[in-house]
Parts: sequence; C-alpha cells; structure tokens
Amino acid sequence: MRSGRISAGALALVCLTLTPASAAQEKKPSKPPKTDTASKPKAAGTTTRDKANTAGNDSVARSIDARPWLAARIQPLLPRGSSIASASIGFKNDGQFLAALHASQNLSIPFPTLKNAVIGANAVSLVQAIRVMRRLVDATAEANRAEQQATSDLHR
Repeated sequence: MRSGRISAGALALVCLTLTPASAAQEKKPSKPPKTDTASKPKAAGTTTRDKANTAGNDSVARSIDARPWLAARIQPLLPRGSSIASASIGFKNDGQFLAALHASQNLSIPFPTLKNAVIGANAVSLVQAIRVMRRLVDATAEANRAEQQATSDLHR
C-alpha cells in the first residue's frame, strides 16, 4: 500500500517537473535551418558515431607512433597494406586497438571483420564478437588473452 503511494507521488512529481519544460520549448520560435556543414549530406556510411570515433582516432595512432618499439611490435599484426593510422581509426584507446589486433591474430579472424564488430554501428564487446565468430572457443578466455597481450605490449 505504501509503495503505491510513493510510486504515484513520484509519477506526479515527474509529470509536474517535465510539463513546464516542454511548454517552454513549444513557445520558442523555431530557428531557420543552418546552411553550414550540418545541412550537407553525409558521406555514404558515415554516422555521427563514426565522426566522434574518428575525432579521437589519431590520438591512438600518435600514441603508438610515439613509441617506435611498440609500432615495430604490432606492425606484423596489421592487415597487409594497412597502416597503424588507418587500422586504428575508431578505437577509443590503444589498449582496445591492440587487444583487437591480438584477438584477430590469435584466432585467425580477419581484422576488418573483428574491428567492425567491436567499433561498428552495432558494436559489441570483444568477448561477444569472438563468441559469434569462433563458437568453439572460450570467448572470455581468448578476449582476456588478447587484452593481456595488449597490456604486455604497452608496458614493455
């Protein structure tokens, strides 16, 4: 009985809190659309999330390139014809990038496929991506292995 009163009271409070804000928004005159890059069509396949990920991606490449020993260590893990800069696009940090490289190498999963699963539009964790792509392996153990290899690479 008491929880019913609390829930009803909370609902009433939320309704009262939101009502003035939505009413104020309705009274504002609409602004004309901007004619800058926001109104230009996006490149095919580019999303807002991609742009946000791309904004910080060069920091991953710069971080790795600043450590020549690390760049030399991961060069063999990269897909043929790929650079650190291009392969690291979209990754949040160098640890995430290196773990994906190691998992790709360890499990013979094409890096672009794994990368798309981990940072693409419908991104999943490394464990979930491995579980889908290699059903017969212990995905958690393999993701942990790749993350340990990445950590080892970063702390040499």
